[in-house]
Amino acid sequence: MKKLRVENNMRKSDENDAVLLARISSEVFRPLTTEELEIKARMRLLINKYERIVRWKKTLKKLVKDGFDYNFRESIRLMEADGKMLSEEIVRQVTSFPIYGEVYRRTCEILRVRRSVDLAILTLELPLYWPLQGLKGLLGLKPNKTEGLYSRRLRRHIIAFAVNLYMNVKKGMDASDEVIKIVNSLPRKKATFRLELMTLKTLRIAYLMAVKPLAGG
Repeated sequence: MKKLRVENNMRKSDENDAVLLARISSEVFRPLTTEELEIKARMRLLINKYERIVRWKKTLKKLVKDGFDYNFRESIRLMEADGKMLSEEIVRQVTSFPIYGEVYRRTCEILRVRRSVDLAILTLELPLYWPLQGLKGLLGLKPNKTEGLYSRRLRRHIIAFAVNLYMNVKKGMDASDEVIKIVNSLPRKKATFRLELMTLKTLRIAYLMAVKPLAGG
C-alpha cells in the first residue's frame, strides 16, 4: 500500500487508501469458489458453537456478579475450557486453508499479533473481495450503519479483537508501531474504533496481497 501511495503521490489516509484499493484490477474481486463455500459451511458449525459458549459464559458471569450464583462458577470454568479448545481449533483450521491462512498470517504479521480467534473468524467470514466501503458498512463502521447490509455478529468479533488488542498493548504486549501510537495517544473509545478500522483495512490489504500480490511487495 505504501508503494501505491508513492506511485500516485497521495498522502496516507483512510480516504486515499480506499481510492487506491478501488483502482486495483477487478479480477481480485472474485466470487467464492465451490471449495471455499464448502469450507465456510463446515466451519460455521464450529463457529456457532464457539459463539454460543461466549454468550452463555457472559450471561452466567453477569448473574454471578449480580448475586445469583447457583453454582455457576463451575459451569463458567468448563465453558472457558471448551471455549479455549474451540478457539484453538478455529485458528488451526483457518490457518490450514488456502488464501484464508495466508490472509490471517499476513494480518497477524502487519499488526504484530500472535493469535486471535476473532481475527480468524473475521478472516474466514468477511467477504474480503468486497470494496472497502462495503466492508465498512457490513461492520457498522460507517456513520449510518442501517444503510445496506449490516452484521451485528461480525461487528461483535471486530469489537472484541480491537478491545483485546487495546488491552494487550496497555499491558505492555508487543504490537505494530501504528497500533501502539493509537493506543497511547487516544482515549479508549476512540482508540478501539481506530483499531477496528485499521484491522479491517489490514485484512483487506492482506487479502489483495494473497490473491494478487501487489507490485514491489
